[in-house]
Amino acid sequence: MHANPRPGPLAAPSGTVPTFREWWAEFTLMRVGVRPSTLRRDRSIFNCHLDPAFGRTPIDQIGFRSAQRFVAELAGSGLAPRTVRKAAGLLVQSLDIAVRSGLLAQNPTRGLALPQIPHKEPNFLKPEEVERLASAITKPYRTLVLVGAYAGLRHGELAALRVERVDIAAFTIDVVETRTLGPDGAPTFGPPKSRAGHRTVPVPSFVMDELGDDIFARGLEPGDLVWTSALGSPLSEGNFRSRVWRPATIAARLEGLRIHDLRHTCIAMWSRSLASPRAAAKWAGHANPALVLNVYGGVFDDESNAVMERLTDYATGPGPSDSLGSKATSGSGTGDRQ
Repeated sequence: MHANPRPGPLAAPSGTVPTFREWWAEFTLMRVGVRPSTLRRDRSIFNCHLDPAFGRTPIDQIGFRSAQRFVAELAGSGLAPRTVRKAAGLLVQSLDIAVRSGLLAQNPTRGLALPQIPHKEPNFLKPEEVERLASAITKPYRTLVLVGAYAGLRHGELAALRVERVDIAAFTIDVVETRTLGPDGAPTFGPPKSRAGHRTVPVPSFVMDELGDDIFARGLEPGDLVWTSALGSPLSEGNFRSRVWRPATIAARLEGLRIHDLRHTCIAMWSRSLASPRAAAKWAGHANPALVLNVYGGVFDDESNAVMERLTDYATGPGPSDSLGSKATSGSGTGDRQ
């Protein structure tokens, strides 16, 4: 990789311009509100991709041509498009801060052509497949499968769920915490990454009954994590996937299923139970219902037949009380005919 020899416009004397490696160290210290797991991922991207390409290059020598060539070489190497886009985004973001810091007059890496992320249809389980997986997995993770598939919690939220956040009487779970990895790779707990992530999720009674029995049978205290490793430590996604999840999916004849597919399954089931996109987004922890429609639009489209059946029952039914949930009135109100 060779940097573009034509410098970008400077806003500071050339002798004060740092190399990209030097600037990355300062840029990292300037970032605010970034989760430890994100810092850890970004550090890996820098070490593997950005530093070999630009580490020794003064930042005023990084031009559009060299940046675009960098993107093309990463994409051509077979690297996942999402990772290529993340590496390019970090390059652009870091140089944006260099502009605002007075080291560059402009950022020449803006407007890069980036690879498209291929669309992948979510993988949904049928209820009988959920049960098959829940029956195949090592105890006590049966209830983890059920909560994942019928309450839609992310893996980090499942790993951080404490007994005190399970309201058995109200059939709800409060999501206020998630497990992530710190910069050193050690598990750490913190709030969800967005305001929408703080939420109360309804849980079907048959799932809550089983979860309550499980918590009681294991003698868990209010502050205890509902699920831990066999040694009692917080769940590690990598270890859980290799030691517990994969053997269970093979035994359940669902090989290749991802943990996150439980969440996809839940949102699909909400849709097929006639939940609105707004309600599904709220329960899933998304601020914008459009995101749910973009990912699960086909599932929500599939509810048309069920809606039409309910509308037909409502329109042709004999009674004054409709099946859509409202009450018809007669003999009073502005709609009465005299």
